[in-house]
Amino acid sequence: MADTPVKIDLNEFKLHLYLNPETGLTLHFDTPSRKFYLAVIALVINAMKHKNTLTSIPLHHYMDELVLFNKTIGKEAGSSKKELLLNRIYRKWKDALPDLENAPLFKIIGRKKRYDDSMDKVYVFSEAEKDGWANLFEYMGSHENVRLKFSLNKLSLGLDDAAIVYGDSSEPSEDAWQRFIADLKQRPDQSSGTNETKVKNFEQESRTMDEGPRQSAPGRRKRMIPWVIIGLIVIITGYLFWQYHKPAASVEKVSVHKMAFPLPEKPSIAVLPFDNMSGDSSQEFISDGITESIIATLSKIEYLFVIARTSSFTYKNKPVKVQKIAEDLGVRYVLEGSVQKTEDRVRVTAQLIDAVEGQHLWSERYDRDLKDILELQDEIVMQIVVALQLKIERGEEFRFLKNEFTDFNVYLKYLEAGSEHIKFTEEGIDRFGKLAQEIVDMAPGSAVGYRQLGWYHWHLAKRGLFRENIEKAFAYTQKALSLNEDAALTYGLLCVLYSTIGKHEKAITAGKRAIELQPNGSRIYGFLGYALCCDEQYDQGISYTKKGIRFDPVPHANYFQTLALCYLADGQNKQALIEITKAVELMPERSGNHEIMAVVCALLDQQEKAQASAQKALALDPQRSISRTKKTWPFKTANNLPKYINAMRKAGFPE
Repeated sequence: MADTPVKIDLNEFKLHLYLNPETGLTLHFDTPSRKFYLAVIALVINAMKHKNTLTSIPLHHYMDELVLFNKTIGKEAGSSKKELLLNRIYRKWKDALPDLENAPLFKIIGRKKRYDDSMDKVYVFSEAEKDGWANLFEYMGSHENVRLKFSLNKLSLGLDDAAIVYGDSSEPSEDAWQRFIADLKQRPDQSSGTNETKVKNFEQESRTMDEGPRQSAPGRRKRMIPWVIIGLIVIITGYLFWQYHKPAASVEKVSVHKMAFPLPEKPSIAVLPFDNMSGDSSQEFISDGITESIIATLSKIEYLFVIARTSSFTYKNKPVKVQKIAEDLGVRYVLEGSVQKTEDRVRVTAQLIDAVEGQHLWSERYDRDLKDILELQDEIVMQIVVALQLKIERGEEFRFLKNEFTDFNVYLKYLEAGSEHIKFTEEGIDRFGKLAQEIVDMAPGSAVGYRQLGWYHWHLAKRGLFRENIEKAFAYTQKALSLNEDAALTYGLLCVLYSTIGKHEKAITAGKRAIELQPNGSRIYGFLGYALCCDEQYDQGISYTKKGIRFDPVPHANYFQTLALCYLADGQNKQALIEITKAVELMPERSGNHEIMAVVCALLDQQEKAQASAQKALALDPQRSISRTKKTWPFKTANNLPKYINAMRKAGFPE
């Protein structure tokens, strides 16, 4: 390594530098997408040299160069969309490049990763070394307004201490950057330039043949065969290129007046289940998981109105028009796509449709390593943000999936566990608990597994092992919060647990915190609605539960059960009957729904129906009794308990 403290080698895409006078490092940016970011670092340094000062560089002034990097050395590995480049760079500059320990964007030559105390495999550096590296990457603005600075002064260096190498020599030269840019511009376009060259060569060769000595017919035919093959290749390639890039067909416009719900003021979107194109039903959890992850991430954006998973998945494997879906759910935009997994590669397609205008806003196909799926999902979310022209306030950041998943195998296990959880069967819950424990064993430093174990023990508590499992559920939930205090679903679980043990104020506080973190979280609105109902704030409980239903227009039975309890406790028995009827229709296998139905019918003097409902409840759960209801009464006071107990006796429940 030369004496220059910071040297960017654009021949081998290596960055040589000193973190301090004693330590030398060589960082290798060894893939197309990584090479792109080293070129960005070089661009920033070159721009600072041109200005002759260490200052922030506004990237929108250099869009031509960035697009050039993306098409050539980057091979469009991150995205082919020009409008997404600044956001990609912004996120990498502030999150990935400063991370010397995990080194997501480079390999460190001569060093191997080792397991740390959390059993994560990382490069081992001192805190001072990690801080010194991280502080080099300063930024201003947000997303489309990006200004970057490579702060050499943090290493006690100046602009003369940084150099760029490119070309025949291994030593820096003043024109290295200009030669690098010039050479990139000479590279053929990856998508069409090769074909154009072949066409020109073919035409030139044809003219030469016509002008040259005439040959016999068999000789001419023999000589023409390879060129005919080339011509066919050109034609077929051109056709396939047109098929892939041609404008998408328009879709039938939705009638706003036919929508089941008024359009929200915010941009509203439903994400349909991505089709599993792998030909293997056992891989279904991957396509479902990608869909759920995109929904979950979008739900954290307060500028959007996002339909919940439950409603979106009612259209799975059904040939329903986008127009009908938009009308049913009351949304303007619909995202649909597909996933095809082959060994360790995955192809994801996605397209965003404006149902009101009847047009496709964008469509994209991604071919990635399976391990890169987390970053891809975040990128799809950002494309939606750009397409809907959402204006993000300066300095605001999204909380993306990477905050919860640092290991791809943990993410796959999480998707598998989720597919078992939503079955709501004893076998599914038991399998869910086993997978949750496996996640904790794989990633003891991640909050996800502990949260899932908390849910598992809450389900066990509902089976009757109350005290022991409630205590375990609380312990796992607190552990999850200690590892990630910004996870909405963990606060949602805490809300449910506090409601279960009658600590209503704490339940409400946890529920409101969850909504702050996930403003579109339909289930969380349901949790908070139930907590408010148990606190005997019936109007508020009904209001929040109905907000959850608007996010989830094809809702789970839990929403209607909560509404029925609120109306019942508030003395609105006829309305309670309407809601509990919906709950029973959706989940006839749940004994609690039949118990509430029996109580409501008894209070309305519908004795025959009350007794029939009580029989169904007891058939599903023989342990239901008046004494158990007294022990598990969910409300803040016992004011309504005598009325409820008398109705249970009237319906025929045992003491």
